[in-house]
Amino acid sequence: NTNAPEDITDVPEAGTVFVRQAALNNVTTGEKLETCETLAEIAGGVTGFQNRRLVMIQPESASVQLGGMETLVPGYYWGCGVAAMTGQQNPSQPFTNLPMVGFVRPIGSNDMFSEDAMATAAAGGIYWIIQDAPGAPCVSRHQLTTNVGSLKTREFSILKSVDYVAKLLRGQVKRFIGRNNITKQLLEAVSLGMQGALSSVTGSVVAEASLDSITQDQNNPDTIRAEVTIVPFYPANYIKITIFV
Repeated sequence: NTNAPEDITDVPEAGTVFVRQAALNNVTTGEKLETCETLAEIAGGVTGFQNRRLVMIQPESASVQLGGMETLVPGYYWGCGVAAMTGQQNPSQPFTNLPMVGFVRPIGSNDMFSEDAMATAAAGGIYWIIQDAPGAPCVSRHQLTTNVGSLKTREFSILKSVDYVAKLLRGQVKRFIGRNNITKQLLEAVSLGMQGALSSVTGSVVAEASLDSITQDQNNPDTIRAEVTIVPFYPANYIKITIFV
């Protein structure tokens, strides 16, 4: 179309803007619970994310020290903090109750919502940052992903550990790809490299790791198939004590 586009500023029209849902207030206990139910639905509901590689962190704001003064920053700063911890800590380190540095206090978590309300949101996969008392460290209430369908998908430390091993193995075998023919000697070399990589993470990143088999794919003869079994470390989320009198 060679005609110039119409300038909409010359044709004023009335319009209406709608929000996607009714506004949520956090005044009464019921309204706060409704907010947490909404968060749970967004994270892990039927139409929610339900993704083990996605962490949905609350609250919306954080307090930090800047130039000796307390300053409010957006909630995505929490994500930056968790990302930094992920790079610094051992992949198997659970983040539940682990102190975070760089933050003064969360604004909009346990200072606003009850434990029951936060538990409702956490049931859908909300990763809450809380503070037990003024001046205490900020910590994760539970290191959840948005896929809470099983223990292995919901715990962030298990995800980190498995991904670490997967990346280690990819780096180990990459040097063999393309420049070699598949022979018995190549299979042995790849096997030794993978076993060495798995040995380096056993007992530190994961509890157990083993190479179960390595073969040439019969249907795709230019492909080597390797099967690896990993047993991750499981976080100590609960300690149950039974007392008999």
